[in-house]
Amino acid sequence: MFRPLTTTCARASSSASPHVLPQFLLPSFSASIHTSRPALESARNEAARLEKKRNVEFRLKRAEHQRSAGPHAVLGHPNTPAGNAQWLACDLARILVDEKALQDEPIPEINEKEIKLPELYQFDIRGAEERVLFDTLPKMSAMAGILVHGERSESQMEATLKTNLMRSHLHGNILSRIVDLRNANAAGIGFENRRRCIRAFGESDEDTGRPEVQAAILTVRIRNLWTHLVTHMNDVHNRRSITMMVHERARILKYLERIDPARFDNLLPRLGLDPRAVKGEIYVKFPPRPNSKEAKGTFKPKIKPKYRYRE
Repeated sequence: MFRPLTTTCARASSSASPHVLPQFLLPSFSASIHTSRPALESARNEAARLEKKRNVEFRLKRAEHQRSAGPHAVLGHPNTPAGNAQWLACDLARILVDEKALQDEPIPEINEKEIKLPELYQFDIRGAEERVLFDTLPKMSAMAGILVHGERSESQMEATLKTNLMRSHLHGNILSRIVDLRNANAAGIGFENRRRCIRAFGESDEDTGRPEVQAAILTVRIRNLWTHLVTHMNDVHNRRSITMMVHERARILKYLERIDPARFDNLLPRLGLDPRAVKGEIYVKFPPRPNSKEAKGTFKPKIKPKYRYRE
């Protein structure tokens, strides 16, 4: 009774090939529903990467535009040929000592017949001091040599006076070289520049507390230190000093604007400054140091994306 059934089952089991897999083990050619979330995460990561790239490019372009069009935070004017011409045309640049032109002037020869006076003095030597040093003092020195030797004949006194005058002229020429501004150090040239700033921007020679005078002196110091930092880029200790001086100049000018806006508007062109370098945000950017990533062009700014996605 049960024999045919047993035979059928045996045939069915014997007809099945050992190489045929069940249906649930066969590969599916349609995407499973659980793959949609990894694909969505990948699309979000790609969108975040592209957005970050656009932000970095935008910031770099904006910084380049600000450097080319906006005023330099330290110099106070655009660092372009037009900005440099604006500085050279201002009152402050015209009164300062031009060190390069000063050193290029020919050195006069020492002459025993007359005293050649320098064009620019150091130590604030003026008319009265100049007459005493180079007119009265040589004559008194020559006459002192005659009085010391006592009574002599007239011809001997004339010869002695002539010799003493030649010696006094020689000493006067040596003294003129000592007090010449070309032989002054950085402190001597700085003293002369400060004196000129006080005379040009103050009401008197002793008016040192005037905001115009303080802003002019700070501008001279800032430009000198900036020239030093551009030449010696490894000097990182003076970067803080120049940043503090730039902010101090901005505070003085803002104070002047509060008490007298007309004086403020009149002072900025005389100093060669752009109003945006005083009223706006001040960010002092220094040139890249040698052998740094910025100098080699391999520096990449670390800019966080606006939204953070899970990777």
